[in-house]
Amino acid sequence: MAVNRTTLLNLPLPVTGTESGTWGDTTNNGLTQYVDIAVAGMTSLTSADFSAGSLTISNTSGNSSGTNIAASSAQYATIQVSSLAVNSTITAPSSNRAYRVINADSTYTFTVKASGQTGVTFQPGQSGTVAYNGTDYALVGTIGPTVPVNRGGTGLYIVTGK
Repeated sequence: MAVNRTTLLNLPLPVTGTESGTWGDTTNNGLTQYVDIAVAGMTSLTSADFSAGSLTISNTSGNSSGTNIAASSAQYATIQVSSLAVNSTITAPSSNRAYRVINADSTYTFTVKASGQTGVTFQPGQSGTVAYNGTDYALVGTIGPTVPVNRGGTGLYIVTGK
């Protein structure tokens, strides 16, 4: 069975004639479920999902046996964090992605970044959207309190929420 993958969402591209008898499972587990979470899915993370305040999310792949979708799957459209124990960071894949981010924690900050970069930090209660700009995740817009926000290493900007 040969299945190629798309470059952006890691979705299956079954090679014609190779998925006899399992094509439906491959499509349902590796395509339909992933498109669903990429468009409308939200992962809710707490301190239990982080190790010393850090979590690396990565693209997962479904196959004829199962979706393999986990809380740390990078394909989710929205990332919500709450009940953090320390300021926390998610390292997301360096790929053409955007995430809606909700920091539902009342005490700690939350950062989304690419590996080796500084990313975007959300203050407690702040929400917004980040997108990968070819180097790091950059702020697209926020909702929440007026606070200084780290915009991907380019300095601090005051962002007014509405």
